[in-house]
Amino acid sequence: MSKIVNNVILFNDFQLMISKSNSKSINTICLYSPKGKGKTTVINYFHDYCLGNNITCALIDFDESYESFKTLEYFFDNIILNLETSAETSIQFPNYDKEIEKMYDAQANSEVVLEKIMMVNTTIGSVFVQQNTENQKLHFNQKVTQAFLKDLKDLKKKVVIFIDHFETASEEIKNIIIKYFLKKDLLKPNIFLVVATEENIFPKTQFNKFKHIKFARLPDEYKYDDWKKYCEEIFVDETLLQPIFDSYKDDPMCMRIALKPHEGSSKNGK
Repeated sequence: MSKIVNNVILFNDFQLMISKSNSKSINTICLYSPKGKGKTTVINYFHDYCLGNNITCALIDFDESYESFKTLEYFFDNIILNLETSAETSIQFPNYDKEIEKMYDAQANSEVVLEKIMMVNTTIGSVFVQQNTENQKLHFNQKVTQAFLKDLKDLKKKVVIFIDHFETASEEIKNIIIKYFLKKDLLKPNIFLVVATEENIFPKTQFNKFKHIKFARLPDEYKYDDWKKYCEEIFVDETLLQPIFDSYKDDPMCMRIALKPHEGSSKNGK
C-alpha cells in the first residue's frame, strides 16, 4: 500500500468518525509531522468537506501571527464565531456568557480592592495583585472552559472543531485543550476534534491510553515513485502523472485532488 493511500484512508477515517455519534467510537484525530508536510492542507480539506456538507464547524489556526489567540476568551469567542458562520445562524452559549460576565465583575472588584490596599502599602498591594490574579485566572479558566463545553454539547447537533498549528498556541491554551478537549474525553457524543501539530501531543507510549483519539503521522516526503505506486492502485495512466507531479509535488492533498478525476483511466482500470 502506498503512502498516499494511507492518507486517503485517513480521510475515510475522518468521514467515518463524524458520521458516528456514540460513546464507543473515536471523536478526535491528532495529525502530526514536521513543518511543511501537508498538515494544513489536510485540515483545510477536511474543513471544506464539512462546509460543503452543511456540517457546523470551526477552524482555529494558531499561526504565529495570531497574537490575540493568547487569551482563552478570544479562543472560545472565535470558535463560536466560526460555528455561527458555518451554520449561517446565531448560536447561543448562555453558560459561557454568564461565566465571562462573572470574570469581568471579579476583575473589576479586584481593581477596587487593590486601589485601597495600594493607598496603604504599595508592597502589599503588589503581592496581592500577583497572587489574586493567578488564583482568579486558574479559577475562571476552569469555570469558563466547563461552561463552554456544556453549551457546546447542549447544541444537540454535530460540531467539528479544527485546530491547526497547535504547537504555536500559548502554554495556557495548550494546557486547556489537552486537559479538557483531549485527555478527559468530554466531547462525546456530538463534538468532534481534529488537531494538527508539528510534534505529537502525547508520547507514543501513551497512545493506548486514549481510545477516543486516532493518532496519525503524515509522511516526511512523497517521492515520484510513491505517486507512481498510488496511480497504479487507483488505475491512473502514468503519462498523466508527470505534469501533475511537477505542479503539486510539495502539496500531497492537491496532488490527490488533481489525480482524482483521472481514476480508472488506465487500461488496467477498465
